[in-house]
Amino acid sequence: MNSATQSTSVSEDRPYSIIKSRSKMSRTPLIRHKSYDSHGLCTIDEVPLWQRDNDFILGGYVRETNSFRRCFKSLFYLNNEWVNVYTHLVPGTLMPVVLFLLRPFRRVNNDNFIGFIPSAIVSIPKFENTNGTDKLIFGLFFFGFMTCLSCSAVFHTIKVHSLKVANMGNSIDYAGIVVLVITSMIGIIYYGYIDSPIPRFIFLAITFLFGVSCLITSLRPEFKSNEWRPFRALMFIAFGLSALLPIGYGIYRYGFEASVHRCGFWYVVGEGVGYITGAVLYALRIPERFRPGKFDIWGHSHQIFHVFVVLSAFSHFRGLVESYITAHTTLMP
Repeated sequence: MNSATQSTSVSEDRPYSIIKSRSKMSRTPLIRHKSYDSHGLCTIDEVPLWQRDNDFILGGYVRETNSFRRCFKSLFYLNNEWVNVYTHLVPGTLMPVVLFLLRPFRRVNNDNFIGFIPSAIVSIPKFENTNGTDKLIFGLFFFGFMTCLSCSAVFHTIKVHSLKVANMGNSIDYAGIVVLVITSMIGIIYYGYIDSPIPRFIFLAITFLFGVSCLITSLRPEFKSNEWRPFRALMFIAFGLSALLPIGYGIYRYGFEASVHRCGFWYVVGEGVGYITGAVLYALRIPERFRPGKFDIWGHSHQIFHVFVVLSAFSHFRGLVESYITAHTTLMP
């Protein structure tokens, strides 16, 4: 997944400061692993400037392939994008299987849906007033989750093809982020204001307008240039912060205690903490900035960010379930 806080865009024109910072690290030896030669991997000094997204990742690069077949072959051997791909590809592709096995909205008891997952964590209880709209709301969230993670996995797989394809994949990645944010917010707003149609319509409209604006802008070629970097960051920050509007108004209108259950408040807070923590680590290049070359394959900041994204999405799901239960047990007739 490519964060809105990404410090460099996919571009041939790398800032002088980036190249200069790499020269300062020239004293750090670039360790060439045996797997580099067997799979054609190389060091940061051996790839084009547009591939150098993180100057603290010194090795494990897949050479520019100019071949989609060779891009997908990279899924079967370790390189510095391998974990980025699978931290999103695995949960993104497992979701349809899990949904099929768990059969959302069937009546449940204290037993588990499946042996190793407690039903209290994953179940969506069915009430007498559960209807097709509920299935649509949860379906939208799962669709956004799978879309975001799949787009991210595709980007990290094909980004080594060429500059043109990397730019295309970058746009796909941004589009996936937008889809996830939209589909996540729709459910919380719908259930949080299920008994207040006018505020619900207003906040859904704001979410939709913000989302469409971000989606259209993210697909524009110039969006990925360094000149647009401040606007890009501000746009996604504003889109994310727009989630505070319905929650804040809910606290004002219904009180804090009621809003906690209406919108799954603490789970949403956990989601925000996860996203922010992952984004900060990614933006600051922690931990690889402290030991350049040590985290090339395992444990660098982008991989950690991907894990936080998945955990945050799960936290949102729990909040959505709490909001759904509150709506059907307290707010609806």
